[in-house]
Amino acid sequence: MRRESIEAFLTWHQTPFRKTHDLRALRLSCLPFLTTPIPHLDDIENLTKYAWRFRYPGAPYSPDREEAERAMQMASQLLDAIASQLNTEFSQV
Repeated sequence: MRRESIEAFLTWHQTPFRKTHDLRALRLSCLPFLTTPIPHLDDIENLTKYAWRFRYPGAPYSPDREEAERAMQMASQLLDAIASQLNTEFSQV
């Protein structure tokens, strides 16, 4: 999951957002538009570090396999939840 999925959700709702890797700030912008809660948004701050920490070679820290898989699972669940929310909204248009 990339922050772009959240940005797409905000764009669909014609909501401006600043360019940021701060997923908490993006989460707060999404809350007014949720017709059903997305529990995965509650822990999104845990994914923020993956947006920038490992972006360039030579990072001071590399996640182990378990941590990477856990982060990928969280991101995938979040992306699925956002897609489901958008599908519901698209069907009402």
